[in-house]
Amino acid sequence: FHCLEHVLNFRWKQLEETQITEFKTFLLRFLAEGLRPEDQPFAKQKTAQLIATVAALVWPTGWPELFDTLLQIHRMGAFPAELVCLTCRVLSDELVTMPGKVEDDGRRKELATAMAAAADPLLDSILLPSLSQSPRPGATMLRAALDALEAVVEWAPPAVIFRSREPSIVGAVGVLLDDPTVRSAALRVMTALVKRKAPEDAAPLADLCAKIVLFVQSLPRLTPTQMLDEYPFHRGLCECLCQFGLEHGAMLREPQRARLLASYLQTLVTLAGHPSLRLYAATEPVWSALLKHSPQTLVPVAS
Repeated sequence: FHCLEHVLNFRWKQLEETQITEFKTFLLRFLAEGLRPEDQPFAKQKTAQLIATVAALVWPTGWPELFDTLLQIHRMGAFPAELVCLTCRVLSDELVTMPGKVEDDGRRKELATAMAAAADPLLDSILLPSLSQSPRPGATMLRAALDALEAVVEWAPPAVIFRSREPSIVGAVGVLLDDPTVRSAALRVMTALVKRKAPEDAAPLADLCAKIVLFVQSLPRLTPTQMLDEYPFHRGLCECLCQFGLEHGAMLREPQRARLLASYLQTLVTLAGHPSLRLYAATEPVWSALLKHSPQTLVPVAS
């Protein structure tokens, strides 16, 4: 890995076109065939990082086949699919979310535009199929796909995120809330969704909030001891709903969403009653934000 990094950092500009092609081919072949499930996480992460670094230099015009090749590797089995999901997460971070190594503003915009165009096939062909396979994949594979999906949700266009598809993002992630091995990662995707602020996101996010509220209401009643044992999960639920209230409180006060507001407030009360004071404290900013508005807007219309 150190030799490859040295080439990227100090020799890249001296490479001929055929050598660059060989370098790209080697990286993708190594991703497909050179790693094993028992390898250290460092090796997997470093491989994905090298691919993302090269992509930042030459993609999309100099590496148009990148995502097509990743899709082919994804279809080779569970472990290659896990590596592809990990690579997609790193690509998202390096090319869009945190493009710190890309100094030219024009190049950053080019990468962001190209990634936005790639978001639809990325979701439809790699990430969502990874979550909805039958039989259900192992927890490691699911967490890799959820981590990548969380990253993509932060920047993908609204038309892509909430486009009608089967399974939908909310549907594919929602069923995993019942799986104790991956539900924390699933909740992070839900929280990333409710952080979106584009006007086009409003109506789909109201439906998402309703689904989360119904899920919380469906949970069995737990003793205080059981609730503390389940604290990480309850904290994730609380953070997700609180984030929704802080970002989209105005939408909750619309008359047509009176029932959702009533259910939302009741769910906050339930979470605030958790034995952990941290959950109680987390709900305080939401109450404060909602109570800043006129009392009439907070009274659900009975029907």
